[in-house]
Amino acid sequence: MPELKLTKARVDDAEHDGSGNQTIFQDTEVKGFALRVTESGAKSYVIEYRQSGRKRRVTLGRHGQLTPDQARKLAKQELYSVAVGEDPAGRKRREREGDTLADVAERYLDDLKARAEAGAKRGRLSGWEASLQLWNKHVPPALQRRKVADVSVADVRRVHTKLADKAATADHTRTMLHAVFEFARTEGLIDSNPAAAVKR
Repeated sequence: MPELKLTKARVDDAEHDGSGNQTIFQDTEVKGFALRVTESGAKSYVIEYRQSGRKRRVTLGRHGQLTPDQARKLAKQELYSVAVGEDPAGRKRREREGDTLADVAERYLDDLKARAEAGAKRGRLSGWEASLQLWNKHVPPALQRRKVADVSVADVRRVHTKLADKAATADHTRTMLHAVFEFARTEGLIDSNPAAAVKR
């Protein structure tokens, strides 16, 4: 894991290293405080710690919504709670255990929209607009209302199979759902991504 003193200038310049779906930069000042950079360039502050032998990660907030100093202060508070026996990831999961797939998709799409507005190209659909269209048109309302933790591989496969006569649309929809579930996973709401097992 690369180390970096998380200042605004260095966070602005930090880039995904091209391997995996995210790059984690460990802060040199506070152990357990880090910056996560995804393949798409989204940057979030996180804490990492171990609880009962398991590595856990909690997202503190997106770069831009939090400054590095604000995120570092919040990280110290959360890491102190770990030191006294609390589990921030478990707490966050309990707070959001009632989240539906639609709740998570809304947060994901809001995040995607914010990034699209920051660097959108004219004359073509942004990733946010395309994802929103796929979500509204191809994800059944009944599935949208399902608790995100209860959505199975079979549920995602049914959506994909229903679009079998439109191969490109089927694959784009699967990719969009994969991104939504990955967002849920990084928020600590699910342990694995059900769309990952659905082949293109």
